[in-house]
Amino acid sequence: MNFYQLAGIFSGIITFIGLLIYAKSIVAGPTKPSATTWLIWTINSFLLMSSYIASGAKETAWLALAYAIGLTIITILTLKIGEIIWNRLDQVCLLGAIIGAILWWITGSSLIALIASLVIDLFGVIPTIQKSWSHPEEESKLGWSILLVGGIISIFAIKDWSITVAAYPIQITLTTALIVVFLFWPSTKGTSVHI
Repeated sequence: MNFYQLAGIFSGIITFIGLLIYAKSIVAGPTKPSATTWLIWTINSFLLMSSYIASGAKETAWLALAYAIGLTIITILTLKIGEIIWNRLDQVCLLGAIIGAILWWITGSSLIALIASLVIDLFGVIPTIQKSWSHPEEESKLGWSILLVGGIISIFAIKDWSITVAAYPIQITLTTALIVVFLFWPSTKGTSVHI
């Protein structure tokens, strides 16, 4: 087993631990996740995982697998325990995700599927980025911080620096980093983003 394979497996394990900590935080009460984010991510995670592997990802596929399993657990908890509110931002993001999924289905190409899945993923994270800024107390700082570590480790697992292999770990790491920055940002909160 080489360095890239070990980094990929370690990234998947750390990511899964972060998702479990996030799930525990939902059950314990302080975390009130955005149902839109987790629902979009869960549906998309299985599309993304299959298209990502078909596009040539090997060592970094553990990250996609950890997210697919962990997101399913979190979405079930969110729909069972959480508060489901669909504001305009959520509706726009869900519409973007649906359009991306249709494009993936029409083309059948693993590269186009991967790009569409990454776009869907971005639409899915917008409500949580907004919530991490306006209501950081409703998110798990520990869970997101561990997810960021898992994302960073996944970048070290990239052996083939093609766009198809590198895009997913980089996107996950950057969006998670933005959430973590907003959760720990010292300025006044309470400003919402409205669309």
